[in-house]
Amino acid sequence: MNNKIFERVLIIVTLVAIFFSYNITLLKKDVISAKESEKEVYKVPENILFLGDSITDFYELDKYYDDTTYMVNSGFSGYSAEQLRRELKEKGYRYNPSKVFILIGTNDIQLQRGAEEIFGYIKEIVEGFETVRPYTEIYVESIYPVNNTNNSKIDHEMVGIRTNEKISDVNKLVKEYCEEKKIKYIDVYTELLDEQGNLDLQYTRDGLHMNEDGYRKVTEILKEYI
Repeated sequence: MNNKIFERVLIIVTLVAIFFSYNITLLKKDVISAKESEKEVYKVPENILFLGDSITDFYELDKYYDDTTYMVNSGFSGYSAEQLRRELKEKGYRYNPSKVFILIGTNDIQLQRGAEEIFGYIKEIVEGFETVRPYTEIYVESIYPVNNTNNSKIDHEMVGIRTNEKISDVNKLVKEYCEEKKIKYIDVYTELLDEQGNLDLQYTRDGLHMNEDGYRKVTEILKEYI
């Protein structure tokens, strides 16, 4: 092959290589564009779900937030984590939330369940949302502290066998799990304590449930994530 023929062949090969390289680049852009479009299709409309027991149930959202048209309170008095994890379809999934705030576990302590068992149920709730509603942002609140130091029969009855030591044991396991899974854990517990390490009486009506000041404090903490 003489030099002129070789040069022509080289030019043709170079042009073909440039052609294919250009088209592959365009194809990649189309794939990326398609993926971005797919994400837009699956984008969940703003819909914030508060999920839990009576502490959530009594949380009057319209009193503490300016716009509650996109908020749902799915708190149920007396519910335990064990019970909630069995009813997530009705109590949680059906709302298809963009964000879910989970606060559960204090009633399991009253039912004399251990920290590992309670943590297991909370883990099931989180993993349920990850599986069924993968586009939902999950926020797990710590179980709130209690205060049984007030000389009140109502307080003693409400707090029952709950102790801050037992609550802290569950919270520790949940926090470690959330950090490992890169799920947002919100430490409300610490923010509600008094100098003695109990639920500050200014925030509670009976040593367990929040009063208006308590919910204002909780709202102040949660607004960062709303």
